[in-house]
Formats: sequence, structure tokens, C-alpha cells
Amino acid sequence: MKLFDLYKGLQDDDFCFAYLDHFSDSSTDAIIALQDARLADKRKVRKKISFLVTECFQNIVRHSEDSDQKFDKLFGLRSCGSTHTISTINPIIKAKQAKLQESIEHLKELSPEDLKAIYLGSLTGNDFSNKGGAGLGLIEMARKSKRVPTYHFKDIDDSLSAFTLNLALSENKDGSIDEETRSMDQFYDYFKTERVLMMQKGDFSQEIVLSLFELIENNLKNGSKNASDTKALYLIIELLQNMSANSIEIDGKKNGIFQIQLDEEDNFIFQTGNCIKNENAAELEEYMSSLENLNKIDLIKKYNSELRKGLSNEDSEQRGGIGLLEILKLTEGRLKFEMNPINDEICFVSFQALIKN
Repeated sequence: MKLFDLYKGLQDDDFCFAYLDHFSDSSTDAIIALQDARLADKRKVRKKISFLVTECFQNIVRHSEDSDQKFDKLFGLRSCGSTHTISTINPIIKAKQAKLQESIEHLKELSPEDLKAIYLGSLTGNDFSNKGGAGLGLIEMARKSKRVPTYHFKDIDDSLSAFTLNLALSENKDGSIDEETRSMDQFYDYFKTERVLMMQKGDFSQEIVLSLFELIENNLKNGSKNASDTKALYLIIELLQNMSANSIEIDGKKNGIFQIQLDEEDNFIFQTGNCIKNENAAELEEYMSSLENLNKIDLIKKYNSELRKGLSNEDSEQRGGIGLLEILKLTEGRLKFEMNPINDEICFVSFQALIKN
């Protein structure tokens, strides 16, 4: 699946976020900050989503078992209209599957008043989980979202199952769902196969870009990668700024898609995609073609020349050219470029950059 195909598959989503990287308490804080940035003008739903994001993400952190599979955990969030769906996937011991299923099914029999009473009882120690309050977490998910999570299990091996949980939240006062609930199930196989660490589709305003960068920076600090991390951070800044600056604005938002994955040698692959006007596409394509065969020395000369022009020129296109040259420098020329037509007015442009460890 190319990035453009993924973008088309998510075209009706206002926002989509998938995370398969470093699951820790510090990652929880960074993901909440990202949600706060994108929902800054929706205070009431922002507080609920932040709470539910915390509960769902912490369930993965605290209740996952170790497995031999890579990319065996997923946190995802999709928003469409007034409906927001949080999805989690994590390995659990099969011996605990029946009790977990019983706990969720029991929630279906309870009224909002019952849920509140059980919640208050749980706070005083009457908790029906044997492992750090999972029961209390499920109760709070049902209370805050006004609905019971959906779920299913899939065998990993003889002792482990992959537990998938989907929780929908509506912005409507009565909790009714206007849009189809959108889980991450249909994309999980793609994320695993392509070794995706993180993906985000939606608005890439400066505030959201900053929050996303903080999450990535936090993961690199907590991960096991090497000195190429600093170069990767500079590259991410350039790629996100390039996308944010050059995306066409639709309904006040700069929509695009960003993805981080690993190749078979665990090198970072960064991809961005966004829409631009067709009238600008030919010029961009010609510019990228002019850079295609530059050697290292010529690239540095070109960069220095464009930088001198940019310092005396306020034109955003000039600064954009400098950004692409900076990306080429950071990747040592390992930058791929592709365009896909959408309609008579706009096309989708994507960049793929690789940094070797």
C-alpha cells in the first residue's frame, strides 16, 4: 500500500492517529498533548478524549504480555464528524480471556446509575480486577463514553491472544453516534507488514506539528536507536515544516499524512503526503528533477547558493526550495518523490526520506 492509497482510505477521516512504537507513561503525556492541540476549540470533548486516551493507552502499558512478535501493540484514534473512535490492540494471556470477556459483557447489563455506583465502590477497594484496576478502567470507559466498548480476540500462539478494544465517543449530548464507528482493524495488518511506528492523517497546523514533534523526540530519547537520532529529528522538522507550509488550506485546515516506519535493516523511513494545486505541481516536479542527479559537492553548492538567495528573499517558494535541499543533505540524497492526480484542481505529492543508522 502506497502512502497515497492509505490517504485515500482515510479520506473521510478528519483525523487519524496510529501508534505502534514506545509504550510508556511519558508517551501517554505526549499523545494527550497532541489531542489537546488538535481539539483546542472543543473544551468539553477534549477533556473526555484526554481521559479516555489515558485509560486506553495505560491499559496497553500495564496489561500487555510479552510476545515474540514485533509491532504486537497498537493505539489508534480516528475522528469523523462528531464521532471519535479509540482502538487498542495488545497481547494478553489466554487464561485471562474468559474473565475479561465476562467483565465487558457484564457492563452491557448495567445502567448509568449502576456504573456510577460500581465506580464509587471500586474507589473504596471493591474492585473486580486482579491486576492494577483494569475493571475500574473499563467502568470509566463505559461511563465517560456512554457505551460499552466492543472487542474481539485473535490467537497469537498457544498461550497468547491479541485483544482488540474499540471505544466510540460522540460529541452529541445524548451520546448518539452520527457517523459510522471507525476502528483500526482494517489497517493493522498493513502497519505490521510495513513496520510502521507511527502514522498521522489530518490537520498539520503549527501547534499540531509541535506536539507531534515532541512525541517523536520523546520516543527517540527512550528508544534504543543510535546517534542518527539527532539527524532524524532535524529531518522530521524539515519534512513537517515543508508539508505544513505547502499544503493547500481546505476549510481552514492544512490536511496531510505523515508516517514513520523501519526498513528491514531498522533504518528510519519518513514519509509525508499532502495536496497541492495542479498549477504548482509542474514547477515542483521540474525542480525535483533538477536535483535528482546532483552529487554531494554539487548539492552543497546548490544549497549555499539557494540559501544566499533566500536570505534576501521573502518569497515562501524560495524558502521551500531551501527546505528540500536541507532534506537532501540530511538524507545524503536518499529522497524519493511522487505525484498522484486527484482532480482537475489538485494533486497529491509525497516524499519518502531514509536515514541510515
